[in-house]
Amino acid sequence: MSRIIMNLLWAPVVSLLEWKKIKVLVHKPNHGDQQIWKDLVESGQVTPVIDRQYPLHQAAQAIQDLGNGSVKGKAVVCLKF
Repeated sequence: MSRIIMNLLWAPVVSLLEWKKIKVLVHKPNHGDQQIWKDLVESGQVTPVIDRQYPLHQAAQAIQDLGNGSVKGKAVVCLKF
């Protein structure tokens, strides 16, 4: 079983013992919102900061790094590295 799935299954237990919350973000794309973000990025008003890139096999490490606060921008998991 992958570490990501194991982490998600153990999340309720961990949250009870360590007062940490793990949630899965599910985003339903909205064309209007995407257009606003596109315009902001293209105009230079918003600059995405990519702190780290991880190959797919290190996705669990990416989640762990996000959770412990060692990533200061976005963490990107790449399908091809």
